[in-house]
Amino acid sequence: MRDRIVTFTPVKCMEELPTPWPRCQELIELLGAKRKVPTKDDLILAVSHAWSHQLHPDPLGQKAKTVKELTHQAVKDYQISGEALLFFDFMSMSQNPFLPGQRERTPDEQADFLKAINALPEIFFTADAVLHIDGDWPELEVEHLHETLKEEELGKFELRENGTVVLAYNQYQADDGSLAKLPVYTVESVDGAKQVSSISDLTPKKKRFSMPKFLCPNSILPEKEDPVFVVRPSPLGKRNAVPADERGWIYFERLVSTIRVALTDEQYAARTCYSNIPELKKSILKRAEVLRHAAATSNAALKHQFEVYIEEIKTKTFAATSLDKKKASAATSVQLLIV
Repeated sequence: MRDRIVTFTPVKCMEELPTPWPRCQELIELLGAKRKVPTKDDLILAVSHAWSHQLHPDPLGQKAKTVKELTHQAVKDYQISGEALLFFDFMSMSQNPFLPGQRERTPDEQADFLKAINALPEIFFTADAVLHIDGDWPELEVEHLHETLKEEELGKFELRENGTVVLAYNQYQADDGSLAKLPVYTVESVDGAKQVSSISDLTPKKKRFSMPKFLCPNSILPEKEDPVFVVRPSPLGKRNAVPADERGWIYFERLVSTIRVALTDEQYAARTCYSNIPELKKSILKRAEVLRHAAATSNAALKHQFEVYIEEIKTKTFAATSLDKKKASAATSVQLLIV
């Protein structure tokens, strides 16, 4: 099933990709005949990483460099007769547009995307190795700027809530003639003071009691001023600043690696996971030792260890960008089934 709903990038084609990396729909066009369904002879590498922005996980291409380095290391460690293929969710599963000219997902693509979400546990568990990427990814330069809009100007945009963030969307024509909506601004405050966390914050609240106008001398009647909205350019939507180790889905992917390491012969276990952070790989290997010891002790000890994992994931954050809530549901369900 996974081979029909996700795309694997041949590692040999990675140098040909533009920066930032393309979404899945454009990647399929770029690959053309080079697109391949994995076989038993191929090396499958899956990337575990935290998205920096709602519409693109690596807009500056910094993460791409790290992925290439770890991929090169993994290919050296394995003797393969086939090809090395990469699963990177942004390029492997259909995505929303992030640039003007790109079309929206089709209904079929949306359906396949949801199927791919459900297949993620299988993909990460059956991959030959998982590349765990972590780090601090900088904001876009434009995200440090601020502008002011009058009420009439803001009214031209479609407002959407994403958690406690209000985004202003505009409509663009895609290359195929269809229309796609992309975020332009984050609305931060009203009149430079009131912070905006919901669309209702943009509408002035009427006072329940006020002095009738006929009792107010004309000299003290204040002129009503239109509100001014402070906005920040947000071309890639909401920025997710939650650290990777505090995100629920990242925790789950690292847990999958822990289980894989625990189930693998110890002399080969280290090459089932890679990371740009040495301490992160060490922690996965260490947790695998604990899990392996629990399994060797008793079923009760093993069950207890998985109960610990379930309690830990409950403390993690599932940020409301894109479909993270659906990912959280999938992750929790799989853990409960394991127990």
